[in-house]
Amino acid sequence: MALSLLFFVTYVLCTRITAEFRGPETSVNPEDDGSDDKEKAKLRSVLSLIDRNGDSNISVKELSAWTQKSMRTFYRQEADGKLSALDTNKDGKVSWVEYVKGAENRGGFTEKQERRDSKRFEHADVNRDGLLSRDELISLFHPEESANMFGVIVEEFMEYMDSDNDGLLSFREYKGKTADTGNTDEHSAKESFKRLDKDSDGKLNKEEMKLWLEAVNTSAQANNQAQRQVQLADDNKVIFRCLV
Repeated sequence: MALSLLFFVTYVLCTRITAEFRGPETSVNPEDDGSDDKEKAKLRSVLSLIDRNGDSNISVKELSAWTQKSMRTFYRQEADGKLSALDTNKDGKVSWVEYVKGAENRGGFTEKQERRDSKRFEHADVNRDGLLSRDELISLFHPEESANMFGVIVEEFMEYMDSDNDGLLSFREYKGKTADTGNTDEHSAKESFKRLDKDSDGKLNKEEMKLWLEAVNTSAQANNQAQRQVQLADDNKVIFRCLV
């Protein structure tokens, strides 16, 4: 959701500037107070952050890099907020006791949720000191961003999706938790299953499921979305003009 919002804002900004700067000439309004020029200046300043090489175009690479940087800044700010809220002894880290206390203050969680979060907490604690730093909190709340979290998340998927408990996901099991829940249609489910099934044995093992996590992290999503947005915005499918 956040990634889509960022790209939507970028697209709107770029298309608006393109229209304003490249549209037909109009007569000057004597009552114009200059507010449009101020707004354009603000838009230029935002887009200059994305246009790293200063060529007045936004490329896929630039849009992807800007989005990744923006999202990771958001993750750090989010983690700072959680750290401030959960770190009751103010030692700059969050213990499991503090984490549980924070959950209780928000209404608590079920035994299953506590067991799940306990495993995530353990894997996020990279230095094994029993405490989570800000960066480790990012891993806890955004496990797709950290390769060391892939194993525990795949285990969660298997527990939820592997109905016959054979340690593998058939297409039926995979589809049952994707297409049938409205997350995607059956055709898309077949295509994604085929891409993940690297050994073409008709089932997904845990290593193949990790590939899915790699495909949904910020870097991969930012690049995919940037390609789509540039393709939508630019006739030549390579770059779109935002500044003149």
